[in-house]
Amino acid sequence: SDLAYYIDPAWQGQGVGTRLLGRLLDECRKRRMRKACGIIFADNAGSIALMRKFGFTRFGYMPAAATDSTGTMHDMSYWYLDLCRTCSDSAVPAPPSCLVIEGSARYLRIANMSVSHR
Repeated sequence: SDLAYYIDPAWQGQGVGTRLLGRLLDECRKRRMRKACGIIFADNAGSIALMRKFGFTRFGYMPAAATDSTGTMHDMSYWYLDLCRTCSDSAVPAPPSCLVIEGSARYLRIANMSVSHR
């Protein structure tokens, strides 16, 4: 399934993104998801600050990877967060899913993807 939300410019900078991402990550942990992955425009300072605020680590960078709604080309940065640091413990069953978050200045797409546990 996919979820998307748009934060109206009138509400940006007031903590709405922080509250939404915090609740989303809490729900992911309740559902025992293993990782959260973010894909955002590399020049989106607000989204990068949000990733850092929640402890995400940048693991990749792709130059000239995507265009926005105006046709402007952007580099992309890739981020992840371990949601369950104890999942390697044999007493803890592996979580069933991975969360992927894609965002730009105005758009955040969240997809819940199944993963194989072999």
